[in-house]
Amino acid sequence: MPTLKIFAYKGHVGCLIDINGKFINDPKQPGQLGCVIDVTETTINKDAKDILKRVGKEGGSFAPLMFTEHHNGGASIGVMGFGAVYLGTQSVIKIGRTCQTSVLDKCTLVEEEAPKEFKDFIDSM
Repeated sequence: MPTLKIFAYKGHVGCLIDINGKFINDPKQPGQLGCVIDVTETTINKDAKDILKRVGKEGGSFAPLMFTEHHNGGASIGVMGFGAVYLGTQSVIKIGRTCQTSVLDKCTLVEEEAPKEFKDFIDSM
């Protein structure tokens, strides 16, 4: 199972983070606001990828969602939060000013739909 699953439903993007997965940081340590996951541990569905490719950038270098290219050719995604995380819609989601959406191309593209719980949450809004 991947550590990070990113998905979309009706224009809303969410993710599931397996807290027992593989991380670049140690999200179980005190003071951690989120987690950093290598793209090799990340799946994304087409709808989520299409939305995230078009999000705006924050004025600063830090945001609740980060896409980072590494000098060794690898890449990672940082998410503020743990477990099930609602990220928002294209007009709400922002990434840091130095983030590169090309990082999403390094994630494993999957055809699976958003989880039922996420769909129920969106449908209840």
